[in-house]
Amino acid sequence: MTIHPRPDVYRWWQACLLFVWLLVGEQVVFAGYYTGHYMGADWFGLLLAIYFAWLYLKLPLAYGQNRNWPRLHLASMRRVGITVGGMFLTSQGWHWLGPKFLGLQTKGGATSANQHLLNSLFHSGWAGAAVTVGVTLVVAPLIEEFCFRYLVLTPTRHLHERWRLTVAIGGFSLMHVAQQLPQVAAGQLSLLAWLYYFVDYAIIGAGLSLLYRRCRQYGLNVMAHATWNLVALVMMG
Repeated sequence: MTIHPRPDVYRWWQACLLFVWLLVGEQVVFAGYYTGHYMGADWFGLLLAIYFAWLYLKLPLAYGQNRNWPRLHLASMRRVGITVGGMFLTSQGWHWLGPKFLGLQTKGGATSANQHLLNSLFHSGWAGAAVTVGVTLVVAPLIEEFCFRYLVLTPTRHLHERWRLTVAIGGFSLMHVAQQLPQVAAGQLSLLAWLYYFVDYAIIGAGLSLLYRRCRQYGLNVMAHATWNLVALVMMG
């Protein structure tokens, strides 16, 4: 199979742009709802959705990719179940071992700012709960899997697989904890505590990246991501 350089470069530029949109958009949308600036959050969220829809329809399916939604048969459900179960067990293990390993006073199960924001929005009324459910179960899986798995992990001759996995996992984790970097700079949060949250999200990113590496199916990853977020919502609720 011949892989031409220009589509690779174009795809990576689109991944970078989408990452910036996600990095800024997630903070603006959730912070807007959290502080009561609903109109600004709605408009920014709409722009992000339009950009993603344009990108999703514009980029061609290359490299033998399968972006179609998998049928709900036993094999696909088993893959999703194994992935989500593995992420859950590993995450719970990190919640227990992480604070001890890093020498933190934080007890297992502590929430990051991103999780706290979602929790506050979820319990702010029916509108906030509806937004939280829609974003976590539909919007976030669709956009994040497209950016960090479909765009980044597609085979390319210009970047070795280990580096693509590093970018996919690191970028996914950074997007969820970047809003706490100002707290680290101001001394309100220790760097080790921030690292604890970063690794927590990296575990999720690693599980989803390994699933995509094995199956190369965008729809299956969206299902696994949505299932994981559903588990998180149930535990939150």
